[in-house]
Amino acid sequence: MNLATSRALLRLFALLILAGGSFTLGPAAIAVLGSLLLVWAALRNRALPLLWWQRVLRLKWFFLAIFVLYLFGGLQLDGRPDWEQAAYRVGVLAVLVGIVAISLDGLPAQELARGLSRLLAPLARLGLSVDSFSRRLALTLDAVAHMQAEVRSLDRQGGLAAVARVFESAESYQPAAAAGAELKAPVVADWLYLGLAAGAILALQWL
Repeated sequence: MNLATSRALLRLFALLILAGGSFTLGPAAIAVLGSLLLVWAALRNRALPLLWWQRVLRLKWFFLAIFVLYLFGGLQLDGRPDWEQAAYRVGVLAVLVGIVAISLDGLPAQELARGLSRLLAPLARLGLSVDSFSRRLALTLDAVAHMQAEVRSLDRQGGLAAVARVFESAESYQPAAAAGAELKAPVVADWLYLGLAAGAILALQWL
């Protein structure tokens, strides 16, 4: 299948619009955008809000470092109080985590790489090896997803034996078959998500 427009391409466009646009929004607009994305995530997949929260928790020390940097580092960029500036920057990053989680939800690594290759195709004219980059990305994403599944499946009572199984699985890891690389046509929800992304960023510029 050689789709001119695929669900992966639409999701990547939405990701770019939301990620780029979020840096132009103020604190109130970021809060509204985060709320809209949370509602969309809950409607699309009940597990997505929890996934979003889990990924934010994994980055808690990074967020804390950013908060402290803006709180005590004297980084006054727009005249806001230090604490408000710190909370705003952390909020933007937390929303970005959600944007990535929602945009890439349900996309197999190989399909995502194919969509990214289509998106970056103009760069091939500059001599960049877009296809090679996409293949490497697919292998990396497959490996990460594989190891995350292995870690989640750890038996809490298994102790060292369970950890040993994870290491053994990592050593014997084989990339997923290329069958998942087939691009799929977008559904109504993909078009709605792209419309929500563009509409929300444009509308929230006034907030």
